[in-house]
Amino acid sequence: MAIDFYISEVKAQSAVAKQMAKEYIRFCNMLTDSVNTFMHAPLSSETYDSAKLYFSVVYPSLAKGFILACEALIEAHSKFPESFQSSVDTCDVIEEQIRAEIAQGQALLQNIAHAMAKEKEPNPRMQQRYLGVQSSVQKNEEKLQKLYEFNASSPNLFSEFETQLANLDAGLAEVEKGVAWNPVSGTFELSRMSLTWTKSIGKEWDKRQKKLGSFKHTEMQKNWKVYRMESDTREPNLN
Repeated sequence: MAIDFYISEVKAQSAVAKQMAKEYIRFCNMLTDSVNTFMHAPLSSETYDSAKLYFSVVYPSLAKGFILACEALIEAHSKFPESFQSSVDTCDVIEEQIRAEIAQGQALLQNIAHAMAKEKEPNPRMQQRYLGVQSSVQKNEEKLQKLYEFNASSPNLFSEFETQLANLDAGLAEVEKGVAWNPVSGTFELSRMSLTWTKSIGKEWDKRQKKLGSFKHTEMQKNWKVYRMESDTREPNLN
């Protein structure tokens, strides 16, 4: 299967994927608000208390799992076209087209070399043309190699998303079993279901929060430096 990369098409697909992910994040925030409303509702019974515990453990973790997966997807789709443009080319790259140009260039080099061999004296113009075609062929060969390397390494851009998605899928699969609900007692029992997935999501969420906190701290330092520089350059008020 040929490897083709159309910049505008990829950017359009990435934009759709990122927008969809943002919609999911908004939905998760709404879900969290709904759970909080349910948790603070003036209800009291054995069933409600068990449901309160179930919802407080399960749904916030699912929401976090969705957010982590969506944020990872947004980041991956942001890096994907950028990585291609920085490592391969800033315009569309079509494998078969490059291969054809290389083949044509190599054939032309042979013809030029054959013509130069017939010359009794060195022909500067012909030599210059040979070097120009040779350079073009080399550039296309390098571009083709970069295309192959990008194609092989690009899945790594989505490795974080795959990790977050696996954690989320594990949680969804466990919840869909419905084993937490005990029809005999009419209550939710967390001991009836596996909560291993909540720990995996919790660890990833802690990493996210730590990274977010570090980013905010860095931004505050940058803003403070700008403020200090602006303050130092202000003229003193002598009035």
